[in-house]
Amino acid sequence: MTRTKPRRTYGKPWDTPRPAPSAGHRTFDLVVSLSNAGWGELQGRSMQGVRSTLHALVAALPYGSGAGKATAYDVATRAGLSLKWTSRCLHLLEDLGVIEWTRGGITIESASRREGRPGWFRIVKRRLVELVMLARPINDEATRAYRAETLERIRSIKTKYTRTRLMNQTRGKVHKPRSEHVALSGDPTPLTGGPVGTPPRSEDLLASQAPSGAAAPPSPEAPTARGDGPEGPGDASGLTGAQRARAALVAGMRAAGRGTPRDVALWRKQGLIP
Repeated sequence: MTRTKPRRTYGKPWDTPRPAPSAGHRTFDLVVSLSNAGWGELQGRSMQGVRSTLHALVAALPYGSGAGKATAYDVATRAGLSLKWTSRCLHLLEDLGVIEWTRGGITIESASRREGRPGWFRIVKRRLVELVMLARPINDEATRAYRAETLERIRSIKTKYTRTRLMNQTRGKVHKPRSEHVALSGDPTPLTGGPVGTPPRSEDLLASQAPSGAAAPPSPEAPTARGDGPEGPGDASGLTGAQRARAALVAGMRAAGRGTPRDVALWRKQGLIP
């Protein structure tokens, strides 16, 4: 007979109900449950010292019984607060019924024998359980409201800044292929030196970059009015691909009436124009 180990069904945290706290739990666990529930009556900036004092008192006492000897100075040292402010927070916790505090004092047995007596603290677990059960519905309602507000803000941002912007950019437009855009890694060829950087990819790209109203750049094989065709004085058959492209660009700029006399002399020196 084969015995199989029973499988444990693991539920999601939001699907399984939260366990109800009880007075039999440790004080540390009850304080953690209270913090997870949003602290209830102890929430807010004004209660920050009270929360720190409660944490320090729980750490100073046994977790099981939640009762023992301690002094206000010990609690203030653990909480990182002043002695005066810690005493006020302890008084407030006592008024809320969270702790029971028996003050210490000075024991005088004789004129030569005097010693201090620490106080006695007891954390009321039933009161902590009540605070947790009262804080959970309030925290759940605040969490739902915050979640709805966050989702609404996300939807408004997506509609206002993303979808609408993309629709306006693509409305009535046709996306051009990436090859027609400016090369991100290409450097323009300088007019004063040799072919440096990435040359243009096609003469059509150079023709499209020519100024508006300019005539189309002449083909290296077609004769022009200046006679710089294959049989003319400006024969481009001996030029490289980059030089032919530069010559076509220079021809387009000259046809548009652009270029200073200094530029024209430089182009003629480089053999781009006759």
